[in-house]
Amino acid sequence: MSPRKTPWFGIAFTTALSILLILTTDDLEGLSDTTVLLLTSVFLLVNIAVLVLRRDRVGHQHFTAPRFLPFVGAAVGLVFLLPIDRTAEIYRTAVFLLLGGLALWAVNFLVTRGRRAGPDHRPRGRRPALSRPVRGRPSGSMRA
Repeated sequence: MSPRKTPWFGIAFTTALSILLILTTDDLEGLSDTTVLLLTSVFLLVNIAVLVLRRDRVGHQHFTAPRFLPFVGAAVGLVFLLPIDRTAEIYRTAVFLLLGGLALWAVNFLVTRGRRAGPDHRPRGRRPALSRPVRGRPSGSMRA
């Protein structure tokens, strides 16, 4: 990370990987369909994360969305992930790309796990929920 907290290495690596995929494939339509499939899965996961995170109470004002929208977004994402007019090759390519990403994550984890154990290291996990209601809202009316 740079001093501005920009993940420059991740941006450069992703750009290089994208260029490599474009130059080495002879089926750009299949590659674009795979990209759409992966982005749709991210859309689905983000909506599920919103549903999970809205259970946590926070002690400050933040953006809220109508309660039904994450459900609608997750349902739409799920429908678009179904094999409607997609070949098995697109799903196979997506699985290989995900496995490659998982392998890169594992390498990164093994390389950087010793650096995280310093004095600034805080264990990851769920933060405890606040015991007091958010200012200006009665208890139980929290929306995310």
